[in-house]
Amino acid sequence: MAVEELKSQRHRSLYQLWLKWKEDKYVPHKSQINPLEIGAETLPYLAILEVVNDGVDYLYRLVGTALVHAIDKDFTGETIVNFFGRHDELSVLEGYEQARKSQLPLVDTGDFRDKSREFISYQRLILPFELDDEVRIFLACFDFDRVDFPSFIGH
Repeated sequence: MAVEELKSQRHRSLYQLWLKWKEDKYVPHKSQINPLEIGAETLPYLAILEVVNDGVDYLYRLVGTALVHAIDKDFTGETIVNFFGRHDELSVLEGYEQARKSQLPLVDTGDFRDKSREFISYQRLILPFELDDEVRIFLACFDFDRVDFPSFIGH
């Protein structure tokens, strides 16, 4: 992936950090994640996920405030299957699984939905990190294509 291919400045900056953190390794170690380097303007748009059940599911270790606002729920501590399984959006697993298997960054797009109602489109940068000698941690950075949240959010 070339930095120039990323549409979002937030994604370009984070990807450049990932390249710096990995140094000469294939993927950086989880310990390289430095919130001070990431910056306050990007942190609210991040989620940190960990592989559980050998890649069958992923646990949200941390969910940024911009994501909490978009979904209208803090899903920190939940798994993708538990959270999105209630909302018919299990396709969100596919990007993480692809990044885990390839051990490469991935950019994809999607929609957050609530009971099949589309309410916000996003572009997601997934960055893999090593833990215990395998890719088990991901930083996911979101950019929203539409920020005019419908009136049902926050009610």
